[in-house]
Amino acid sequence: PSADVDDLHPFGGFISKSPLSTQKNDPQLNFASNCIRDHFGPMVQCVADALLARINQHSKGTGASFSQITAHIRSICKREFHNERQKLVQKVSFINSDEQSVNAAYRYHLNRTIGSDVEGFVVDGDLIRAALLVLIQHSIVTVHTSLKNSVVVYKYSIDERRACLFVRYPRYIEHSKNLYGPKAGFITQEILLNGRLTTKDVVSLSVNAYASKKKQSGEDVDPSSDDVREEVFVVFQKMVEGGHIEMVKPLSEHSVNDGDNDVEFGNDKAAVEESSKKRKRSIGDENETKRENENEAEKVAEQEIEPELVALLKTSTRKNLFPPGAVWRVHIGMFHGTIKSLLLGRLVAERYGNKVQSAGSLVTAALKLSAHRAYAAKDRDKDDEGTHLFTPLEITKYLP
Repeated sequence: PSADVDDLHPFGGFISKSPLSTQKNDPQLNFASNCIRDHFGPMVQCVADALLARINQHSKGTGASFSQITAHIRSICKREFHNERQKLVQKVSFINSDEQSVNAAYRYHLNRTIGSDVEGFVVDGDLIRAALLVLIQHSIVTVHTSLKNSVVVYKYSIDERRACLFVRYPRYIEHSKNLYGPKAGFITQEILLNGRLTTKDVVSLSVNAYASKKKQSGEDVDPSSDDVREEVFVVFQKMVEGGHIEMVKPLSEHSVNDGDNDVEFGNDKAAVEESSKKRKRSIGDENETKRENENEAEKVAEQEIEPELVALLKTSTRKNLFPPGAVWRVHIGMFHGTIKSLLLGRLVAERYGNKVQSAGSLVTAALKLSAHRAYAAKDRDKDDEGTHLFTPLEITKYLP
């Protein structure tokens, strides 16, 4: 072998870290960062690492505002150059060979980052905002609101444990199939892929995925069939009632801008003035605007729902369970609770099966009851004595 072999990257040139990857040897944070990179790319990983760095520096309850996140990323990724140099470069252009004229879209621009976007270098506020939205969409980042001088302030904190769960997604899909049937696997899969979905999108995407899978096996299934949609919706309803899917607030209620607009790379006075106006808005105006947006979103949601879905949602048993504009995500806690009940029940059966009859089944049933009391929509408000207290009669419906 040549002498250059020793200089090769230990992973064959594959880059697993962003410019903001933590320097401390924390396996959980590094694993969370790598999971985010595998699923969303290096730019999203860079934004996530900016929040993960605060876990090393501060307590886990400390969040960061959008301006703090942007400033921290730019302090590492931004390329320093003189403004006059940028003006000179912008004046340089080349001739379009077809039209023989200067096209403004082909003007040269200096790269604002010290590295490529493939490596995760990013300074554009719009790209940082988009990456933050992706993390919120998939429940990896949580939005916290507070009042400061009668103005709503948004801060963001990252849950590194949630980011480590991507590797368990196939297990959630298989578990949902075992509980609710094969169609539940497609529902779980589509929600996990998209982070969170409206009722309309859950049914539409799940039906299309189900029909596509059947087509591969030689069966012809019409995605627009009322019967197929009804079957998928019934399974979806069971998963919501069983607690494996939960309703969350739409992302439109979360601002990804705390008032500090991205005006760092220019001297746009209008943008600065607009940013100042946004910071001066009172909490009364915020609440009024929020109510108007909620009413408008509800009207739009009712208009966007397909006619076939409207008929399903307006039945007496589903009206309260599926309100207009509802957004859903997979309930990780419920999946962990029911999976844990099966695993611990199997362990008890292996250890005490010969001594205590049906020991494993009893433990599994008790833990399933506990999980349903904690997470299931239909059982959440019916517990008066505690999640883990039960009578023999109460666990009978969870016995195999």
